[in-house]
Amino acid sequence: MNGAYSAFPSGMAGAALLLLRISTGLVLVIGCDAAISLPTLPRYALYLLAAAIAAGVFTQPAAIIAAVIIALTAGTTSDAPSIALGLHALVAIALAMLGAGAFSIDARLFGRRVIHLGD
Repeated sequence: MNGAYSAFPSGMAGAALLLLRISTGLVLVIGCDAAISLPTLPRYALYLLAAAIAAGVFTQPAAIIAAVIIALTAGTTSDAPSIALGLHALVAIALAMLGAGAFSIDARLFGRRVIHLGD
C-alpha cells in the first residue's frame, strides 16, 4: 500500500468503522447515562453526541469529546464497569484517529469530489 491512507475507507474497513461508531454511541447512551445521573439538558446533549458519532457527523472531534466523557465517567464509577468504560475510551480515541469511514455523513460532506473543467 506504500503508506497510502484513504480518509474515508470503504469495504470491510468502512464497515468496521461503522461498527466502532455505533458501539461508541451506544456506550455513551447506555454506559455513561446509566453510570452517572444527568439532568435532562446534559442527557439530551449526550444523546445528540451519540447520534452524531453513530451517523458519522464531525466524527473526529465528536469522538475526542466522547473519549473524554467516557474516561471521566469511568473515573467516577467503580468495579468492572469502570474498567470496561476505560477501555472503551481507548476505542473512541482510535475512532478519532481513524475518522468516520465511507459509510458516514462526513464522507458525503468532505469526501473526494470530481471537478470537470470546461472541455
